[in-house]
Amino acid sequence: MSNAAQKMVKARANLVMGNPFFGTLALRLKMVEDSSIKLMSTDGSVLRYNPKAVAEMPLSKVQGGIAHTVMHPAMLHHTRRGTRDRAKWNKACDYSINTILSNAGFDLPEGKYINPAYSGMTAEHIYTIIPDDPDDNNGGGQNPQGGGGGGGGGGGDQNSDPGGDGGVDDSPNNTNNGASQSQQNHEEAEWKQALAQAAHVAKQAGNLPGDLERMMQELLEPVLPWKNILKRFMTEKCNDDFSWKRGNRRFIAQGLYLPSRTSDDAMGAMVVTIDTSGSIGEKELTEFGSEIAEIHKEVKPKELIVIYCDARVNHVDRFGPEDELHFKLHGGGGTDFRPPFKWLEENQVQPRAFAYLTDGYGPFPEQEPDFPNIWCINNHDVIPPYGEHIILEV
Repeated sequence: MSNAAQKMVKARANLVMGNPFFGTLALRLKMVEDSSIKLMSTDGSVLRYNPKAVAEMPLSKVQGGIAHTVMHPAMLHHTRRGTRDRAKWNKACDYSINTILSNAGFDLPEGKYINPAYSGMTAEHIYTIIPDDPDDNNGGGQNPQGGGGGGGGGGGDQNSDPGGDGGVDDSPNNTNNGASQSQQNHEEAEWKQALAQAAHVAKQAGNLPGDLERMMQELLEPVLPWKNILKRFMTEKCNDDFSWKRGNRRFIAQGLYLPSRTSDDAMGAMVVTIDTSGSIGEKELTEFGSEIAEIHKEVKPKELIVIYCDARVNHVDRFGPEDELHFKLHGGGGTDFRPPFKWLEENQVQPRAFAYLTDGYGPFPEQEPDFPNIWCINNHDVIPPYGEHIILEV
């Protein structure tokens, strides 16, 4: 591994530990050396970097460059250009994110486009107000230093990175590249889900900048279809071959706590809990149950456990990977979210993924469980204190 590659890996690991929002997103991109670009560039699948530029750059600026570059696909800049001029679009995208990164304390590479007057504006809005001339003094912001550009896709296109701090190229799934609209929509949905998950990780760590959170909320509206989110969550968690419960010994000696690979024997069950206090109706149960059945058919977990609970656990069904599922409401009393977690502990069940269908009104366990959990809530008023959550609309 070259010195530049080692520095990129270290910078990304530092982001995972110190800035988990950006680090989580960076893990989605494959890092590839490309001497034809100025610094870094991405098309939403690959993060290309110039090994010479990275090797000569302080680690803090490499981290800033990675954070800047991953923000482009996170904000869907790689799918939103349309017929806009490529260089001007990159400049507008840089303006839209660099103030956020600067406020978050990142040491951005030289040549950054930044202007506080554009804070909070979308790239589309900024595009309409900055001059067309590439030598326009950057719309009143700081002038790029060092010149040059960097394109993605190995092309070295100067228009991909006019600011020199990390460019954005059209996604291979962009309609500009001949892909279908459904392919582009699918990629956008994947990045929106990744954005929501990264924000959740950062919130848990108490490290999500307020202006970034506001921009994210605008991007994620309207809410992704709940079925897509639930399926992705359950599928990814049940197919995940890594666990944080036991650190990877290869990296602990280097001061990094990274997940270790688990064996199939260690895989826990997929667990679904259904609130039977009266807050969930037959229509919601039918829609939710249908989606769980599809996920069960695709993932084929060793066991699917369905817990019916109001203020206590009323009934438990256990299904094998080939069993046909059936759902029926049991109970009808008050609401308490704690009994299912106590039942799992008493029965020594460590779920691989856990989903709770409810209206969200009731006492939660004081401590977050040590397994992935998602709350499927049928209203817009309740936000659980931990875990991921989706709004169930049927």
